[in-house]
Amino acid sequence: MIILAPYWVSYSEIVKLAGGVPVLVSADIDRDYKGLRRASCSSHNPRTRMLLFSSPCNPTGSVYLYEELNTIAEVIAAHEGIYIVSDEIYEYINFTGTNTPASVLSKR
Repeated sequence: MIILAPYWVSYSEIVKLAGGVPVLVSADIDRDYKGLRRASCSSHNPRTRMLLFSSPCNPTGSVYLYEELNTIAEVIAAHEGIYIVSDEIYEYINFTGTNTPASVLSKR
């Protein structure tokens, strides 16, 4: 499972507990802590089954814009059998007005 990092502390342990292998895709402050480009380039392999992220992100507070969520969807759609797991527990805790829940994309 690809995990966009930084991420909530238990994500990688949950993946391990389920028998998976976490593949961490990190980004720094210069990229607003969004590992999108690296996830789209070389993080996946034939055994990849899922990508996990949250927006707004805990612990950084970064919010993926609609266009960025579309890019994630396009990257994943190009690889058969990979699912997106979006932790949306913080969906309504956002004061910027830029939140676009991943569930919006699933309705396309």
